[in-house]
Amino acid sequence: MPRGPVPTVQDFPVHYVTRILFSDLDAQMHVNNIAYIRWFQEGRADFDTGVLKAGLHGAKLRLVLAHQEIDYFSPLHYPGSVTVATGVRRIGTASYTLGHAVFRDDVCHARGQSVMVKLGESGGGSLSDLERSVLVGGQITGPWSA
Repeated sequence: MPRGPVPTVQDFPVHYVTRILFSDLDAQMHVNNIAYIRWFQEGRADFDTGVLKAGLHGAKLRLVLAHQEIDYFSPLHYPGSVTVATGVRRIGTASYTLGHAVFRDDVCHARGQSVMVKLGESGGGSLSDLERSVLVGGQITGPWSA
């Protein structure tokens, strides 16, 4: 079991529900790690469209995924559905860290984070004050927030 606090679904500002597909299973009939990566990617996309694009009023923010990590708590099995939750854990100068968690029946089965880096015209770029304020509005609450 990973160390540190375990998030709750209420800690996150963005949620989506998805079915566990039979094709998500590995040879042991558990949900394969690639499904979690795909779910986190969809969580980032929901965060981008629901929080960033809405808050930036159409302004473009070019981002690249720089790092991703996942802690697994307990296996998931087919059939069923999960809630994937996403929110901001940390805001840096030119990057921010999104936290993700996968829940089934309010039990956290995995948590992870993705570091997103802003791209400027010729490489890295600093987050603007507007971008920072929008990110603050999408922060995770609770003990796993930072």
